[in-house]
Amino acid sequence: IAIDPTGRLDASFFEKRFVDLRCQIKNWPRLDDFAKSVVCGPFGSNLLNDNYVEQGIPMIRPFNLRGCRVDRGEVALLEELFVAEAGLKVFHPGALMFSRVGDIGVGVNNYPIATISPNIIAAELKGEIDPYFVGVFANTKFGRMQLESGMKVVAQPTISTDAIPALKIPYLRISFQSFVAEIFKKAICTEDEANALLLKAERGLLHALGLDTWTPPEALSYVRSSSEAFAAGRLDSQYLAPRVTELMNRLGCDGLRLRDVAPVRHERFTP
Repeated sequence: IAIDPTGRLDASFFEKRFVDLRCQIKNWPRLDDFAKSVVCGPFGSNLLNDNYVEQGIPMIRPFNLRGCRVDRGEVALLEELFVAEAGLKVFHPGALMFSRVGDIGVGVNNYPIATISPNIIAAELKGEIDPYFVGVFANTKFGRMQLESGMKVVAQPTISTDAIPALKIPYLRISFQSFVAEIFKKAICTEDEANALLLKAERGLLHALGLDTWTPPEALSYVRSSSEAFAAGRLDSQYLAPRVTELMNRLGCDGLRLRDVAPVRHERFTP
């Protein structure tokens, strides 16, 4: 049970917690029992910032896999024609996506259509199992432990494409899978609604402050006197940047400080 079919001999693979887990789940089916395909992102791809556009097909990267889902923050977009000409594979809602390098990340794609970066492994499942259920399970203790045991640390932690099809999945009643999936989908909708309201509140606040049309200046270089630095009690360049100075001038001196509306306590930490 403890022997890895890829022939791994490193000590991390044989940690007691991983060996015990493999014993407990040895009779569970593998992910590839339910998968139509498991593919890695385009190896050696020349995807550069110059390829990104303001409207297009989302390209999922490892840091987009948060909260059991493919989130909508900082998603790079590629032109549809470029995706076709580059031969990039596209995925639809329900595709599972795994981070191949760095921290463990698993998410379920909720975009109508998306492609993946070289550092993503994507799995498309058959109808025999609910992908949202699998996505939630992969983010539980037992799912993440399996992924962790499959990581190889060289320059940075890496999960091989072979480790994803070997992921063990508990095959529970379809009704229970649907129950978990429905809760997850409702959570996604609620989160998206909350983010939309938060963005609306932010825009309203910026408009009230007269900052909605203001763009902070980004000077390539600037000069500050030593007296300014010592008066501020700061020597870091970012604090003394023109954009910070101009923002404070725009806010004026009439604004309240946090200490004016809430007590600030300094407590000594005792280990």
